[in-house]
Amino acid sequence: MSTNIIKLKSVSELFGENFFIPAYQRGYRWDRSQINDLLSDIYNFAIKKNKSDKEFYCLQPIIVKYDNENKYYEVIDGQQRLTSLKILLTYFTRNFITGRSFEQRYGKPIFEIEYQTRPGLNRIFDDNIDIIAYDNIDVYHITQAYKYIEDWFNQKINKEQIMEDELFDSINRTLVYNSSKQKEEGVVQVIWYELKDEDINPIDTFIRINLGKIPLNSAELVKALFLQNYLFGDDELAKVKQREIAHQWDTMERQLQNEEFWSFISNREFDARIEYLLEVLYLASIEEKPHLKTLLEKEKNPIFRYYNIQVEQVGEFSVVTELWKDIYNLYSTLLDWYNNPVWYHYIGYLIFSGRSLFDIYKCSKSDDIKEKDDFTNKLIQLISIDFKTVKYWDFEDDFKGYEQKYLDNNLTLPLKLMYGDTKIFNFLLLFNIESIVQQCVKNKLLYKFPFSTFRNMRNEHGEGTTWDIEHINSDTDNPLLKIEDQLTWTKNALSDVQSIENTDLYEESKRFIETKGKSMLFQELKEKIEQVSGDNLIPDLFKNDIGNLTLLDATTNRGYGNALFVSKRKKIIEKEKSGLFVPLATRNVFLKYYDLDKVNKSYWSVDNIIDYRIEMQKMLEPFLPIN
Repeated sequence: MSTNIIKLKSVSELFGENFFIPAYQRGYRWDRSQINDLLSDIYNFAIKKNKSDKEFYCLQPIIVKYDNENKYYEVIDGQQRLTSLKILLTYFTRNFITGRSFEQRYGKPIFEIEYQTRPGLNRIFDDNIDIIAYDNIDVYHITQAYKYIEDWFNQKINKEQIMEDELFDSINRTLVYNSSKQKEEGVVQVIWYELKDEDINPIDTFIRINLGKIPLNSAELVKALFLQNYLFGDDELAKVKQREIAHQWDTMERQLQNEEFWSFISNREFDARIEYLLEVLYLASIEEKPHLKTLLEKEKNPIFRYYNIQVEQVGEFSVVTELWKDIYNLYSTLLDWYNNPVWYHYIGYLIFSGRSLFDIYKCSKSDDIKEKDDFTNKLIQLISIDFKTVKYWDFEDDFKGYEQKYLDNNLTLPLKLMYGDTKIFNFLLLFNIESIVQQCVKNKLLYKFPFSTFRNMRNEHGEGTTWDIEHINSDTDNPLLKIEDQLTWTKNALSDVQSIENTDLYEESKRFIETKGKSMLFQELKEKIEQVSGDNLIPDLFKNDIGNLTLLDATTNRGYGNALFVSKRKKIIEKEKSGLFVPLATRNVFLKYYDLDKVNKSYWSVDNIIDYRIEMQKMLEPFLPIN
């Protein structure tokens, strides 16, 4: 089993190696700003105070494949960094290393670079690299980069008054030597990615990398780190263990590709979704070990670095076993949550509303969680944070006459939530979710709330759409001014008018449609229809009350404007029949499911508003502050 090698290598470990730059790569092209950034980063890291012995400055990956026949590493990605390092080390040799060669000073020669389409180019490092050459574009850029390095050093020495020996020593010991141990374990390191699979085509790999199709993400790096052959040994049992981890890794990644599972635990996206699990465990570790946070917080790839430190410190299979057990246990925990209907819904709500998986995972590890119900209660506490500031009406505030309904339902005051409140959306979403949870508790689970569908809602045309907070009884303060909207509203209302058996009004509505609005004023017709249908019986105060609001996809909502209640119900039933998702509570609203008096009316009344809000308040009471 050939496993790609991913590890950290110090610059010193590159000395003495031979690198080959194939023809499919462009020439060296680093400009002044890139050279200055490299030198400044190394220098600033060198003079950083209170560094840990294990801190280092990490360069971006160098991807190679070893050619056994020619005894060199073919560079697939990273030639710009390699060439810049060679130019810098050549500058050191010419300006700061006196009386002996580079090999005498550092134990090995500078690494060699051969350029396939530019034979002899590597001689520039030994000849006239300090003289800018204009006759060859590749030589020009290399000699120009050498001049940029020279300018950077002169700037520091002449303008910033830094002593020449001090400046060189700072860069040198950071690039090559570890200042605390004084041996060749350079604190400038590269991510070394060595392809071992013989079937891998370097050219295809290069193209895919440069098209952005092979991002070197943390998950890929950690997987290769864990599966390095030297950690397992050569016996058959070792190979079995290696295959087992590889198989489990692939199984986890496949499960994470399940959109319902993924949308339950995440509102983000990753190149490799297993990286999400690695991130959670990384965050848990640095919270327990603040020194790790200090060490890793400025790393370009802190998750890989975190795992690499632990693997490299021990260098045995045992450490991989423990690290892998933590990852697999987290995955198993997520599966348990997914398969528990109550936890699935509460955690899905928390993730959708912006809570991090790390926060929930940390909560699950609380010492006071002994039983399943303890974790359920913890989740309820987390959710209740969203609603800790909600307030209540006094019965004298327009709820007089409805006291008895509240008292009969063990509610002492009506909840105060109005259209425009930032909590409204989450409140309505939670009511939909808790409606399903209550079915779960009663062992009557009909379905799981589809977080993936809800997050990525599409209309009947396959177009993405969002969610609106919809007025059940239309907000008539928003008039329909366009004739097209007026005609649509009247057409939707026509069958409802016919069912009311008001022949005159039905004929007036038909004439309005046939004459395209010329037979009478729309507002006059609309008021007549609302009068007979009962849709104008709600006082303005209740129009924006929580009891007159529900969630509806934006396409449906904006498609029927401020239609009659019965028109809305008809459209929603049609939408659901066509296969579009309608949230359970929204469906129930238009079926008059919450009508405590069971009065079958074709309009949404104040009594319906009160009944609906009582049901919401009763059901969500565990999440609300004590009134």
